[in-house]
Amino acid sequence: LGERGGEYYLVDGDSGVRFIPQGTAELNVGDLAEVVGFADLGGPSPVLREAVVRQTGRAALPPAQSLSETNFLNGRYDATLVRVSARLVDLSVNQSEQALELQAGAREFVARLRPSHGLLQGLALGSQLELTGVYAGRGGNRALGRNIDSFELLLNSPVDVRVLVRP
Repeated sequence: LGERGGEYYLVDGDSGVRFIPQGTAELNVGDLAEVVGFADLGGPSPVLREAVVRQTGRAALPPAQSLSETNFLNGRYDATLVRVSARLVDLSVNQSEQALELQAGAREFVARLRPSHGLLQGLALGSQLELTGVYAGRGGNRALGRNIDSFELLLNSPVDVRVLVRP
């Protein structure tokens, strides 16, 4: 599904897993892969460390699961493709990413897009957006039964953001 900071996100059915390859992995969004590594169960979802990765083909991304403000903090969504509607609160760009600060109900979160994947243009603060991206849970510990504390949305392309209503 994607990569951020050397950590890759892979989905199989409704379950997601993260992995950190031994070296560089030559994978793109939509690649099918076999991954073998040492399991670390101490985070929001399993992470395979020192993973050996082999690309086996290509496929369309699975359908995104829709989130509502009542189920935002749920570790079962970690490393999976989700769709969420939220209001744009702030927008910033630096050389490593474009960050969208968003609010849905009382919950705030950040969506991130790498400039190498394109930049979002013409978004007005206060716009209601629909975003599709990889759910990256923060905090929590699945092995101990502690749910995540927050999440970020990792966008793969500017087409992952749709303006529903302008302010």
